[in-house]
Amino acid sequence: MGRISEQGISSLWPSLEFIQDNILILTASVLGGAGLYLLRIVLGRTLSPTQYGQFSTVASILMIMGFLVGAIGYTATKILEEVNLIDLTVACLILAAGFACTVLLLQPILLTHLELTAIVLLVPILMRVPILSIYQPILGFHQKARNFRKVAVSEIFEAVFLLAVSGIIFLQGDVSLLIAVLLFPLASLVSTIAILPNSPRPKLQPTLSGIKRTFSDLPNSIGINSLLLIPTTFDMLIVSARFTGAIVGFWGVLTVFGKAYTIITRAVSRVMFPDSTTESEDSIIESVILCSVLGIGGAAIGILFSDFWIVTLFGQKYSSMVGLLPEYMLMMLPYPAIALFGIHSFGSGNPRQGTILFVVVSVLYLSTAIASTLSQIIWILAIGHYLILVGIGSYKLTAQGRA
Repeated sequence: MGRISEQGISSLWPSLEFIQDNILILTASVLGGAGLYLLRIVLGRTLSPTQYGQFSTVASILMIMGFLVGAIGYTATKILEEVNLIDLTVACLILAAGFACTVLLLQPILLTHLELTAIVLLVPILMRVPILSIYQPILGFHQKARNFRKVAVSEIFEAVFLLAVSGIIFLQGDVSLLIAVLLFPLASLVSTIAILPNSPRPKLQPTLSGIKRTFSDLPNSIGINSLLLIPTTFDMLIVSARFTGAIVGFWGVLTVFGKAYTIITRAVSRVMFPDSTTESEDSIIESVILCSVLGIGGAAIGILFSDFWIVTLFGQKYSSMVGLLPEYMLMMLPYPAIALFGIHSFGSGNPRQGTILFVVVSVLYLSTAIASTLSQIIWILAIGHYLILVGIGSYKLTAQGRA
């Protein structure tokens, strides 16, 4: 409270520069989200609920891979002056290849529990390994240099690709499950091509010290990305293992709307993170306010027009989800603030605080395995999200009181 009285209410509103940077990134993210949503809507209408559940499961695995390897992008913003891009690229390749090898080793278990075929599961993962290895280090360079326009252009190119493909699938009225899952690595390839021009040329020979330096800094960055990863990803895998058939597809439809919160949070965190290593808390306050305002507006639209978002867009076969959408949107509403608090903790050199939050959130999402219905999953997560948010608020007020 002392901080508020000293600086005034106006200090809590995001600065003009912060808003301008975020408007650029958010605009690109909205376009990217529009492309992603249109693709998922078209696939939801084209595929059967069971096939759509399988598609959503593979998409979640690819997202886990993207967030894990995407930690290199955040690491690059901190150590790019100390290591070369080639060192980051090699470290990224090792990380992506390690994930792919893990999936290969777990293939028998995954195929059994997730009702997938080997080709649908493995081909998109193997395709994404080299793409992410090139994209993430260069993305980190542009974030470090605050070239948000370049980052935005990359996302816009990906959005245009997704929109075009969605139109083709809609006109044809048919698509195979294999083609559907391959669209994600192909979209990543388009995004990578867009970000390459005017990027620095890396040295051709990597150094062991640079690669070690990259991996030594990764834990914090993985923590940052993991907090964005958990919602609408881990829960999708738990539902895939816990339920079968069309039920998984039903949950996949709901998570389409939950990803809006993740997209907003990720976009804002990209602008916040280069400044989060300072002791000032302005970036986290501005970020939480911006995400909360956008989140409340999005939740209101989702709740007021839930029938349109579910039945009109995805089809009558998902009508049973209309009643769950308002609950789902309200359940996800606190998560951006939770994730941004964790991101600031890792970025400002407080990994213990970030790790505790990561463990608490992980336990909450893993606990959804005890649920027997999708509604129970939503209520477990809703109670957990709001309790965590209250806990963070109490912790911050206590810390300010001691200061």
